Amino acid sequence: MRKSLLALLTLSLALLILAMPTSAISASQLGAQQISFTYNSYAWAGVAYSDTYSTIFGTGYNPIISALEFITYSNLSLRYAGYTNPNAVSIWIAFSPYGVGPNAATKIGTNFLQAGYTILINSNNEIQIQYFAVGFENGNLFYININNVPAGQISQLGVNLYYESGGTVEVGFNVIYKNGTNWHTVFYVEWPWSNAPYSALTIVEAPINANTNIRYELPFISGGMIYFSFGYTSNGNGYYGPGNPAPGTSIWAGVFNLDQSSNDNLAYASISNGWANGAGWDYLYQFFYTQSNTVSYGL
Repeated sequence: MRKSLLALLTLSLALLILAMPTSAISASQLGAQQISFTYNSYAWAGVAYSDTYSTIFGTGYNPIISALEFITYSNLSLRYAGYTNPNAVSIWIAFSPYGVGPNAATKIGTNFLQAGYTILINSNNEIQIQYFAVGFENGNLFYININNVPAGQISQLGVNLYYESGGTVEVGFNVIYKNGTNWHTVFYVEWPWSNAPYSALTIVEAPINANTNIRYELPFISGGMIYFSFGYTSNGNGYYGPGNPAPGTSIWAGVFNLDQSSNDNLAYASISNGWANGAGWDYLYQFFYTQSNTVSYGL
């Protein structure tokens, strides 16, 4: 299982940078003032954020201290799409020690600590959910933890990261069930970089199966909703984003598009819209299934 997650996440090293953005989404739809870069690949869809300020030496980044995500699972529809058995989708957040600058995309893609969920759906439409935390430094694994979420009728999946001074990150998972009960766990991971996180990511991923070296096909996905928020400091004061730059700063976004077929996953994914929701942001993803020429919206 540990080998499976390692291979599932090394796909970050295969991201391809394009010089010109291809996503139709605007910065304002992401709660940002500028889209700094776009990745197109067969692996990730989502966005990375930084709060930036200008100096005579160039762009600086304010430290990010927290990130959280809630996935509305109760109205999420997942159906087996074929090709691989099982199908799978990973949904996660991450910290990176690099800011979202125009030339920082590969550094973010190989330096991060992520935490989230993988949802696997078999050909008989049975579902299994795993939670995981994994860290890469310069493309090398420095932390891995994966387990199964306790079975039950799930209403919401939650995950959070909190950077503590001194170089430790608190990783938390919380699952709310339809019967009103909840399950949660917390553990701590050493942060190997000298600076605090300078970017926070929210990602939907087509993962890979290490045992077969085959990328999972994304299931048919519709419904649900992803809510994401990150906290940062500027001049000693605390703020939240997206959509809320500190005075004298700007929020920059880097966009990830899963718009290339692999040998096994033929589905595409990208953020099609986003909007403010309280202290954070909601996202709507578009999924395009090339094998059937169909489109769905969800997460």
